[in-house]
Amino acid sequence: MEVSLKQIILYARDPQVTAKFLTALLDFEDYQLDSPKGKGIVIDSKGWSFFILKAKAEHLLALEESRDMEVNFSVSSREVLDDLLHKLQFYQYRSEEHKSHEPPKMIKDDDHIYFKAIDPDGRSWVFSYYQ
Repeated sequence: MEVSLKQIILYARDPQVTAKFLTALLDFEDYQLDSPKGKGIVIDSKGWSFFILKAKAEHLLALEESRDMEVNFSVSSREVLDDLLHKLQFYQYRSEEHKSHEPPKMIKDDDHIYFKAIDPDGRSWVFSYYQ
């Protein structure tokens, strides 16, 4: 049996801000402001995509709280990991929405090196290189 990822659906306070965060970090070239099926933002990467919808107020946590979701990515080299970290640092430098977030830093574990990015809605995005 073969299973592949098709789409990740995210609910956000401001879908536009979340789309900018993801396109800056993950090098997505462009995104659609409206999906064919309804209101939302589609960010497409060859083979899989993010669909970002406006969250209803009752579904949101306070901004200072973290979400109960973490997305983990594995990268092919330390250079790719360093490049992603620099993109995130640059995004945070120029983004008003991210000024309050603590700057990300590399963490070395037993078998891998990683950093954690927090998006505008408090979700954790972990990028790792396994040595």
